[in-house]
Amino acid sequence: MSDDEHEHLRCPICLEICEDAVATTCCHQLFCVTCSENLSNCPTCRKSPFQATPNIAIRRLIGAMKTSCEWCGVEKICRADMKNHLEKYCPANKVKCKDCGLTEIAKSELPEHKRDSCLGRLVDCTQCQDKVKVLELLEHKAKSCPRRTVTCELCEMSVVCEVLLDHKYKKCSKRQVSCPVAGCDMELGIPFLSLHLEDIHGPVEEIFQKLSASTPPPPDPPARQAAPEFIDPIESKQNRNGNHARLGSTGKFYCGSRLGFSCGCCNGFCGPTNGCNCVACYELDLKTRRLPPGYYVNKLGAVCRKGTIVQSKVYCGRKVMQVTRRCDGWCGDDNGPECEECALLFLQIQTCYREFCSSEDWEEWAGMRDRGRNVNNCRHQ
Repeated sequence: MSDDEHEHLRCPICLEICEDAVATTCCHQLFCVTCSENLSNCPTCRKSPFQATPNIAIRRLIGAMKTSCEWCGVEKICRADMKNHLEKYCPANKVKCKDCGLTEIAKSELPEHKRDSCLGRLVDCTQCQDKVKVLELLEHKAKSCPRRTVTCELCEMSVVCEVLLDHKYKKCSKRQVSCPVAGCDMELGIPFLSLHLEDIHGPVEEIFQKLSASTPPPPDPPARQAAPEFIDPIESKQNRNGNHARLGSTGKFYCGSRLGFSCGCCNGFCGPTNGCNCVACYELDLKTRRLPPGYYVNKLGAVCRKGTIVQSKVYCGRKVMQVTRRCDGWCGDDNGPECEECALLFLQIQTCYREFCSSEDWEEWAGMRDRGRNVNNCRHQ
């Protein structure tokens, strides 16, 4: 039977066959359940208050009526089965792509859409080969791709992001270092150090041999004093230099004085709220946290130690890095790439924070420094 044969089953508000029919208690007029919501009086007889109850018999009658699908044209479908037909079988029904949120896509065209034009589909980044959504590809290439090109703030040279730290601390021509020969006050860029030694002081290998022979072995770092039974980690304290130190946003202590060394990443002062702290305040960080030898604190306040597999790096174990094929997002905790803060701390432990380096770590890293020095000597022969 067609809809025209059932005019008495139409809703007087939407003029369609009633959906989930309800009947009024006043004049027994049929309405859709959604059309009758929020009515204060009956639209047919104007009686108030409006009251309607579900009419089960009419609902069954309407559900058994045959109709055709407005999308694909298939006929003789029971109204009660129309919802199931649209969700599962109708090829022309408009659906929403769950990957990109785009609506009004025919169900039959959805596989082609997901394969060719969906903004939520995964594609390979041409720089790092990681899988990235099309919608996020431009932001990934600009901000988080480890193979993106960035500019060194010291020499303004364009380098790959994942080797920026290595460039800044080992190769940057604008990073000044002092000549290791006693009596020579020359400061020059890292790439020119070997040339300076060769031209001014003689063969590089002989210079390092003399330095190794004349330089006494470094003293063992002082043993940390045993922590008292309780140290309030929150109250302000006085560091060993007599300066008043308070906690910053990183959970580290800062006194606001000059660092006394160049870290290459801060403004040269201890805090006052974040960044690197002076040696005296760094000692407070270790004492307050009661860290045993071999454990350190990076500039973000995270506790670090050297890896058990890769011992040439220190790790904080936090998930602070971009997930790539070479990195699972965690800094360590035993091997793999380290975060930028831990890479900087590794250099600081061997220089400005030397007195807090454990004997075991110093011997391990000293052997690595000697091997690296021998490799550099061979390159200049």
